[in-house]
Amino acid sequence: MTIAGTDIPHFSDVKIRYEVSGYGEKGVISVQLTFSVPSGEYPDSAGAFPAGSLVIIEGGDIFFDVPGFYVISRNVSKDRITFTCSDRTLTTDRQIGLEERDFDEDGYISIYELTSHIAMICDYEGVGGISSTLVSAVPKVSKDNILGRKCRDVLDDLSAVCAGVWTIQGGKVPPGQRSGTLALVPLGGHYNSDITPESYEKPLFGGQRKFEKIVMSDGGQSFTAGASGSVFGTMEINSPFASAQAAGELYQRLRTYTYQAWSCDNMRIRNYPAPMAQVTLGERKLIANRCTLTLTATGVYASMGSNDVSEDEVGYLNRTRREMLLRYRLGDTMANVKITPQDGIRFVVRDNVNDKTENYGFKVSAGGTTDYDGAMIDKKMPARIEKVSDTERKIIYDGVTYHLSYDDDGSGNKSNIKLEKIENE
Repeated sequence: MTIAGTDIPHFSDVKIRYEVSGYGEKGVISVQLTFSVPSGEYPDSAGAFPAGSLVIIEGGDIFFDVPGFYVISRNVSKDRITFTCSDRTLTTDRQIGLEERDFDEDGYISIYELTSHIAMICDYEGVGGISSTLVSAVPKVSKDNILGRKCRDVLDDLSAVCAGVWTIQGGKVPPGQRSGTLALVPLGGHYNSDITPESYEKPLFGGQRKFEKIVMSDGGQSFTAGASGSVFGTMEINSPFASAQAAGELYQRLRTYTYQAWSCDNMRIRNYPAPMAQVTLGERKLIANRCTLTLTATGVYASMGSNDVSEDEVGYLNRTRREMLLRYRLGDTMANVKITPQDGIRFVVRDNVNDKTENYGFKVSAGGTTDYDGAMIDKKMPARIEKVSDTERKIIYDGVTYHLSYDDDGSGNKSNIKLEKIENE
């Protein structure tokens, strides 16, 4: 191992990880490397190995074509320095950098020109593969969906219309130099990495999912292709590049495809399992959309698989809604605050005397008035209230002062009530 060209003779806890969002229907796959070194050997790790330093791992035929990684953080403890590194996908967070003059007179740019430009901006050598589905579905792109955005956001939206993920292959040069290629791997496909483990535990197989109906939306219009007798056979996609043609072509590609969830641990391997690798287990060939690779003194071992099928999803849920469902479940488990899709935030209180759980929520009207299910008791009281005039008061908290004013009609009725915070009081 080397960091910024410096040989690192002693290192441990080396892991390489990646995982797609959902089934691998959208996004850019980022690969992460973590490892640790003895802190006593590098007292100035920040100065010696600053953020962005190139990390290279080599090991003969065991690590054929492991990509370069780049330091993004260090955690220093008493005796260890733990590094977290990313592959070259970190450069996709750059602004896309296109201007009005880069588009034709109608305000469009071809998909080939766009992806080549992104590769240049992100310091890649080029584009190693573009799905024919993407080229056909999005032959050109409007400037309205490009200008002012980051490369990663545009790549996310492009991958969504053909249900695939972007991956970066190769790249072992310092930041600022071009290396690696950008490639799109459609759902159900795999990139040029075939893994046949020397040994492995018995694989476990989870649920399956078919995609019998495609529903695409560009935020204004919806486009549908296919038909499903169940909502569980529907894939829902949101992208500004959605179209009837894209929906139709995606349906034709996926209508005979069945997604299979699986996992297998302690796979002893001798080839680097690039994202979306094909894995041969016996007579079965499977696609891995997640992997944890561990280097040990006895060899290289991997835990690989594809994300499980969610049994409670309606239609095809994107990453945001998956994370929301997780938070709903955590709210119940933690028994304090619960976020529900129907009633919003609920405060959960355990009544141990009556052996039951009470839920208290609140609603906010359009005018800003809030109605609570329970009573609200203020424990923080003003330090004092000073009279300014017959219709003015100064309300003083610790460190904060408010000015209260109102009109009085002489009969005790108050109107035109105003409360303003006094700055620098």
